[in-house]
Amino acid sequence: MKRLIGVAGIAVAVGLSGCGVTRFMERSAVVTEPSPCTAKRFEVYFADSEARLTEPARQAIGMAAAQLQGCDIRKVQVLGLADARGGATANLSLSERRAQAVAEALTAAG
Repeated sequence: MKRLIGVAGIAVAVGLSGCGVTRFMERSAVVTEPSPCTAKRFEVYFADSEARLTEPARQAIGMAAAQLQGCDIRKVQVLGLADARGGATANLSLSERRAQAVAEALTAAG
């Protein structure tokens, strides 16, 4: 019994000795926050056959605009999509209206 307690005591001492060492990260391993003025991509979803922005879409656009506030923006690309239902002409029109809605909301958000 005495021997079992001695072995357990040594095991605990060895286990605790590893906890007392503080290790610092190497300088090359330090992670920095990315600049807010880098290329951003975000997605906005619409209801079926709709070009009207939903509240979650408006929130996503507002958050993206807030992140880019103060950045020198030279180009914005907005891509509108539609699903395969409906005719090609109707889908093209819907895609354009969706892209326009997002572009207008981004402009309004600053």
